[in-house]
Amino acid sequence: MESHPISSLIPAISNSIENKLNSNIYWLENEIRETLSFKSFQQPDKIADAIRLISDKKLWDEVSTKIGKPPKDVKQQLSSIVDRRNKIAHEADIDPTFNIGNRWNIDEFLVNDAVDFIEQVVESIHQML
Repeated sequence: MESHPISSLIPAISNSIENKLNSNIYWLENEIRETLSFKSFQQPDKIADAIRLISDKKLWDEVSTKIGKPPKDVKQQLSSIVDRRNKIAHEADIDPTFNIGNRWNIDEFLVNDAVDFIEQVVESIHQML
């Protein structure tokens, strides 16, 4: 058996490891997708949980600084938007306190405010990462 100094083996070992990692990247991506695919990242705490998988930054502190609102207000506004989305998607947007068939009030300004706010949040998270 031929003897090789360790320094000559390091490049070969490194290449072998790199090749294995590159060939398994799809496996890792599939595992991540399978594990996370059934989870909903809509509520502020769930979004923060997801971001903690890739970053140790304090999500809502960072986002609130960029948006210029306290973290509590940012999370409350996002929760309100998600709650309304759920009423629309799962309850036909009907207000149960009135006669059957009366929908919750909504107008273009409410929708535009929600869209603008979500864009701010997403852009802030993107900049943070």
